[in-house]
Formats: sequence, C-alpha cells, structure tokens
Amino acid sequence: MFCNLNVLRDIGQLKVRESLEFGVVSQMALITVVDSKGNQPTKRVMDTALKTIAANLRKSDVYTQFSIRQFLVLLPNTSREDGIKVFQNIEREFKSALRNCDAVLHNSLTQLDGSVVPRPAE
Repeated sequence: MFCNLNVLRDIGQLKVRESLEFGVVSQMALITVVDSKGNQPTKRVMDTALKTIAANLRKSDVYTQFSIRQFLVLLPNTSREDGIKVFQNIEREFKSALRNCDAVLHNSLTQLDGSVVPRPAE
C-alpha cells in the first residue's frame, strides 16, 4: 500500500506497540537510490525504483517516498532474514529493468522495537 509519510509513521508506531505487547516482529527499510557520480537519479530511474518496490511487496506492506532519493518500506510481521530477501528481490528486478544505468539501491533494514520512526531530512 502506497501512502504518505504521516500514515506510514502512524502504522509504524502501531507495529511498534504490537511488538512490545505481542512480540510481533516488523522491519522498516530505508531504500536509497544513488548513481556512481553522486548525482540525483533521473525521473525514469526513480519511477522504475517505485514500480519495482511496489511489484515486490505484499498487500500488507506499506511504503512511501521519503525524500528525493529515498523510499521507506514497512514490512509487518517480517523477520530480518525475510526483509533481506525482499530487498534482494527488489534490487535484482531494479538492475534488470535498468541494465544500461549506473544507478543502484542501498538498503538499511531496522527492526521496529520502540525506536522512533524516522523523519525526513530538511
């Protein structure tokens, strides 16, 4: 489900409460799109990243564009190992869709355990 940052933050806080109360594990992934020169990825690259992310998530997963180069993805009821597999699938399809492009995806995966859901840099 694609949503805005405020909705994702609210759902993330709910998942933190579930984790504390019921031991349900969820993951939050920060996916950053970069190119080899450090330049802003093109609209085509960012659109491809968004489509690839959407195509590789479950219906219960929630995602949003976090900044110009970043996406946040909430993976409810997901172990760290399964979160890594989700990102590997996204990365493989992204590279396949953009074979002649030097853009790559970086992922930071964090277990939701009561820490604050991140806010975008200004």
